[in-house]
Formats: sequence, structure tokens, C-alpha cells
Amino acid sequence: MTWNQLTREERRQRLMKYGKYDHVLAMDDKYPKAEMFGPACASADWGPGWTKLVEPCLEVLVRHGCSVAQIKQKFCRLTVYWNGPAWTADARRVWSESGEEGPDPMDLFKEVDMVIRLMSHRSLFTCEKCGEQPSRENVGTDKSGTRLCDRCLVEERK
Repeated sequence: MTWNQLTREERRQRLMKYGKYDHVLAMDDKYPKAEMFGPACASADWGPGWTKLVEPCLEVLVRHGCSVAQIKQKFCRLTVYWNGPAWTADARRVWSESGEEGPDPMDLFKEVDMVIRLMSHRSLFTCEKCGEQPSRENVGTDKSGTRLCDRCLVEERK
């Protein structure tokens, strides 16, 4: 069975077997409405040090009725893809066809975008393993592109 064919509980059970995803499962427990293990989410995988960056993203997504499509490390930075609530597509179409004055319904999601961009930027200066935020010069990457502080980088190379 592929990941996308698994139920939410089956996905959680698989991650529990590995034992290194406790931080991901804890965020899923805290923000179940973000649907990190729902059918529309491709994956949710990040280092434990970035949990403090992921949490504000999940909080703002849930507050606006959005869900997670994917959370991952890409090009050494936190990347969050998300889905807006189902009503947004129809609301935008009605708004644009009506010619009414007023804000675009999609403006509601500027806060979501702003928080995700900010946390993504902060991830460039945060160790993915321990969460330390050393000076810019002291954060490097291992072979896989994981953002690590000097201490964790030395541990990783042992």
C-alpha cells in the first residue's frame, strides 16, 4: 500500500514504529484540524528542532480553516504547502463575477502566507535537530541538506 492509500491512523502507526517522529505526532495531536495525516496531505516530516517554527504555521492554518498539504525540508529550509477551505474557490468566483466592491476573499489568507514565509526564513538560521539559533555563520548543512548547528554537525559526522 502506498502512503496516499493509508488511513490517518495507519499513517500514524507507521511513524510510531520508527520512533523518531514523536515531535510530528505531538503536533498532529495538538492541531488535529490541520489534517497532517489526512488524505490531502502528502507528508509531514521535519527535524525536531523546527517544531517551534512549525507550530505557528499550524496554528494560523487551523485558525483560518486551512489544512496541511505537505510540510518538509526543501533546499535547507522549512517548506509548508497548504490548502484553503473548500468555500474559498466559490467565494472568489462569485466575488470576481459580481463586480462588487470590497476585499478579495483570498485576502483572508495573507496572514497565513506571512506566518509561513517568516517561519521558513527563520528555519535558515535554526538547527533542524536541536532548534538552536546560532549566528548565521555557524549553521551548516549535512549531505542531505539538513540545516544543523556546529555541535549537531560534528555529532552527525561521527
